[in-house]
Amino acid sequence: MTVYRNKENKQLKKDFDKWKKEAQEKIKLFKKGKLDEDTLYNWMIENK
Repeated sequence: MTVYRNKENKQLKKDFDKWKKEAQEKIKLFKKGKLDEDTLYNWMIENK
């Protein structure tokens, strides 16, 4: 929502896109069983 509201802030969008890509990779690892739930949860909390 923050990125949507601040369309002129290109750095904010870049940072969000980078975080989104990392989050998707972490979720894929979790679904494959290579990452446990606590690790994923802690990463999400630390990187929000």
